[in-house]
Amino acid sequence: MQRYGHEKTVFDVVDLDPNGSSLAYIDSALGCLSNDGLLAATFTDMNVLCDPAALGLCFSKYSSAPLSEPYILENVTRMLLYTINTLATRQGKTIEPLLALTTDNFIRVFVKVSKSQADCLLAISNYSLIYQCTTCHAHWL
Repeated sequence: MQRYGHEKTVFDVVDLDPNGSSLAYIDSALGCLSNDGLLAATFTDMNVLCDPAALGLCFSKYSSAPLSEPYILENVTRMLLYTINTLATRQGKTIEPLLALTTDNFIRVFVKVSKSQADCLLAISNYSLIYQCTTCHAHWL
């Protein structure tokens, strides 16, 4: 995909489905997508994304920390969308989440990628920190 980015070849749809995390390929995939292109990515490293014991590894890969149950899959979806959006804004692009499919083994996200420098400046308004009580699971944004 990096080769296509250097040749200025663009694709309407890029589907990433490696064995493990798609994180290593997201940057290249975003670079070769056309305006309003579709990115589909599968992440099968749920042990890193969902396990609070893997806090350091998850934070080093995704710049986020996993929370405990009961809404762990929603948190994982938000972490992945945050990571993809951060990589997209570095290229002057923004994402629009279309669909996320989650199971105990993998998560698959579909996002529309658009070129919009003005929207990149507004992307920070989509982020929030989650403060969660460790005893009662109450949370605040």
